[in-house]
Amino acid sequence: MLEFSGACEGCGETPYAKLVTQLFGERMVIANASGCSSVWAGTAAFNPLAVNDKGQGPAWGRSLFEDAAEYGLGMARAVQERRLNLKEKVQELVDDEEYKALLSPELDNACHEWLEKYNDSVICQELSGEIPGMLENTSALREVPLVQEILSMRDLFPKVSQWVWGGDGWAYDIGFGGLDHVLASQTDLNVLVMDTEGYSNTGGQVSKSTNLGAVQKFAPTGYRRAKKDLGAIAIAYGDVYVASIAIGANYAQSVKALVEAEAFPGPSLVLCYSPCIEHKILYPRGLSRLAEEMKKAVDSGYWTLYRYNPALVPQGHNPFTLDSKHLSIDVAQFTKLENRFEILKRTHPEVAEQLKASLQQWTRERLENYKWMEKRGAPSEDAAGPALDILVGSDTGTTTELASRFAGLCRSRQFNVAVHELDEITPESLRAMSNVVVLCSTAGEGDFPNNAHAFWEGLSDPELEEGFLASTKFSVFGLGDTGYKHFNAAAKNIEKRLLELGAVKSQDIGLGDDKDDDKYETAFESWLPDFWKIQNAPESLMS
Repeated sequence: MLEFSGACEGCGETPYAKLVTQLFGERMVIANASGCSSVWAGTAAFNPLAVNDKGQGPAWGRSLFEDAAEYGLGMARAVQERRLNLKEKVQELVDDEEYKALLSPELDNACHEWLEKYNDSVICQELSGEIPGMLENTSALREVPLVQEILSMRDLFPKVSQWVWGGDGWAYDIGFGGLDHVLASQTDLNVLVMDTEGYSNTGGQVSKSTNLGAVQKFAPTGYRRAKKDLGAIAIAYGDVYVASIAIGANYAQSVKALVEAEAFPGPSLVLCYSPCIEHKILYPRGLSRLAEEMKKAVDSGYWTLYRYNPALVPQGHNPFTLDSKHLSIDVAQFTKLENRFEILKRTHPEVAEQLKASLQQWTRERLENYKWMEKRGAPSEDAAGPALDILVGSDTGTTTELASRFAGLCRSRQFNVAVHELDEITPESLRAMSNVVVLCSTAGEGDFPNNAHAFWEGLSDPELEEGFLASTKFSVFGLGDTGYKHFNAAAKNIEKRLLELGAVKSQDIGLGDDKDDDKYETAFESWLPDFWKIQNAPESLMS
């Protein structure tokens, strides 16, 4: 629901705006802070925010740097009060005997369903197109004052999705006090921060999101401190949903985070890595390789992907999920692609080397801290049962969810379980594992998922000797679709290569198929009993 924006070519902000409006735009209200996003989203002589075939689309308003968060908070609270008023009117309609006699069974059922599912966005959206029409088409009700009041508030039948948009100059600096007020408010609204690590709209001045070593206005000899950790500040409240995403590095994680944030019944904060023309990217075509730039930022640890979901706490789960656990390149391999860092090598080479080392240390220490946050709520590694390493290759998140469920089942049978993304695993670390399950999807026509390329590259090393994995037992379950020529090719290739390296196959490969009635579950439910039997697993503690 965002098209033809007035942003710079290759802007790193607009992909997030397009995605979030595609997800929620038909019922979305946006309070936009001043800055780049307020220019390309509404004040550049045209409006890039579109509508669907029913005329539904985002409602947008712009405010100043210093009060955009409060502006959005006021919108959210006003909508909540108005919806409660509508709820009272609909309740009165179905409770009053005089009115109830005039309602058709279909209208009565729809009103009761809306009252019962008042906070269900999908149900409310469907009923928002049905209830007003039925009220208008019931001649005996049209002139009833109560019904006229309800129809005057018809725009509140959907569960309105309230968002505040802005950049890091607003969120980290000028508007931080207001943002903090919103995060502490316990109000159901969502904040989207498009982080360009500087004041992009006014020419690239330093913000508190600017990182070590970057040369920007007001920091001509390199910025001398690490960027402010806005996510950690928000997480400290304990009841705020927080996510850090990079759409070009992991699209599925970005979608999952935005959906979780919008569904969370309280404040949410989503931090979006947004490469900018002010980064002075040195590729021949600059921001034309936006996704590749984002991926390098994540692969180096410069930008970390995670989700903190307080809704998991009542279920007994750790609310923190680290979605980028593995560093495949040094941070210098990322910063050398951007002139905001490279220029310091030419003007102050000694300072540049010092700051480069400090930035590398910062990225590693931060990643270790995040790993600790994820691990501290995990089940004890001192379980008495046998060790089991679950290795996951996933593009869309489906295999990751299966791995999480499978790990829980294994723990209930007293296995000492560790779950890893495939790209975390080197041939040497795999060699040290005695009992392994590989769960891997296939992307497109036989490709490996994004988080399995480095694993496959390492495993394919021709220097690895026959028998290299002789002490490793393994099982493989693949997720694929027989509609593709190379059905489950990734899982099959992994099994073949493990056998070539001498690993011992515990059971036949499981091949999940999206074409089955229950999709991959059909094959998984057949594969799982054999796994328990071969592993000599005890009965579940939950049975």
